[in-house]
Amino acid sequence: TAGHRIVHHLRAINREVNAVKEIAEQEKQNPQRTLRLGCFPSVCACILPAVIRYFEIHHPNIKIIPFEENSTAIIDSLQNESIDAGVVHFPVSGMYSVPIYQDKFTVVLPPNHALAKNSTITVEELMGEPLIISKGRYELSIMALFKEKNITPQIKYEFNHPDTAISFIRQGLGIALLPELTLKTIADELWSVPLEPTFYRQISLLAKEKPVEGSPLFLLQMCTEQLVVSGKI
Repeated sequence: TAGHRIVHHLRAINREVNAVKEIAEQEKQNPQRTLRLGCFPSVCACILPAVIRYFEIHHPNIKIIPFEENSTAIIDSLQNESIDAGVVHFPVSGMYSVPIYQDKFTVVLPPNHALAKNSTITVEELMGEPLIISKGRYELSIMALFKEKNITPQIKYEFNHPDTAISFIRQGLGIALLPELTLKTIADELWSVPLEPTFYRQISLLAKEKPVEGSPLFLLQMCTEQLVVSGKI
């Protein structure tokens, strides 16, 4: 009924007001606030340093405390409130989520591979190629890509960490689809060719609820958006 809807909205407004009052009180009692942020490894290595540096310049009284863990663990940590926010690479229903980065996939293969000379590689060209998969990371994204093209990938090896996949690729034992952020964390240069059309995983900032204006999470979201717009991440 209309009355129930009004009560629901009034309660929501009251929660917002109380949250703002709490932030103001925290500022008075403790000028140094913190934000516990969970990030998966490649974000920790490639995106987070620039974000923290920019954030500390603009909000020196708020300290970001990073926690490095995989996306599944980040969601668990959010649910049990051991962190305040997280950065994950797959969609999560029932939580506040804001896209912050598109991480392109690329085909990583031995330099003497027949497809290595191509400027781009299509999914159809990967039909029959021995594929190396990193389980629990972007496996679902890759399988969805092949399913969209009605292609059954020939999975030869499955590993828990992309470093292992890279070692097997160097020995000519297969190829892999890896995100660019993952490649940036690997010291040695590898032979990689872009996918055509472009395929990427959406990296998002995640929290249990929408942040209140002026809160550490709200300010982090603003800073991240500014860095994305300026092309600095």
